[in-house]
Amino acid sequence: MAAGLRERKKARIRDQIVETTIDLIRERGYSATTVDEITRRVEITTPTFYNYFAGKEGVLGHYYVQHLGSWTTIVDEQMDSNEPAASKLSALVSNMAKGICGDAELWRAIILHGDINPAINVSQREAEREVEGSMQSIVEDAQRGGEFRSDYPADLLQAVYDGACYSIIYGWAAGEVSDDELELALLAALDVCLTGMNAKCSDRKS
Repeated sequence: MAAGLRERKKARIRDQIVETTIDLIRERGYSATTVDEITRRVEITTPTFYNYFAGKEGVLGHYYVQHLGSWTTIVDEQMDSNEPAASKLSALVSNMAKGICGDAELWRAIILHGDINPAINVSQREAEREVEGSMQSIVEDAQRGGEFRSDYPADLLQAVYDGACYSIIYGWAAGEVSDDELELALLAALDVCLTGMNAKCSDRKS
């Protein structure tokens, strides 16, 4: 088999595994989704599955990277709007919250069980950096236009919100924040961060 054909076949099987796993988790939940059922639906052997992924966790980690790619596109599209930066960020946060709650079973599985570790997974880190870079561009544009403070670098301002955002989303996955509360909680955290972004240096002095 030619190398190109072999690679295309491998990519097709990998995509089938990911698609089937995601569909099963949406249908049955993470715990009720088994590797045996995944391999039965894809019509591959269990050893073949493990040639591609270490387990369901690895499939979720792979899907997470794919989703980050689509999220980067959404952020870039929002950048092109003529809205103020605060409105752009609010729209992105609302979009994210609705996307998570609209696919709650899957996102709880990704957050709680997915093999997600950008510190050691190069593809995950690169995908996250693309999203972060797009978000930072919105902040940098706002700094240049005088909408946001410029005495702190954009990546630091964004990192502050990322920390709050991740904490709230993990709380949601653990059942500490309801679906109805998630968007409001994320927007409230953004509002706090935007207040800090708009604060003048003198506001911090005692």
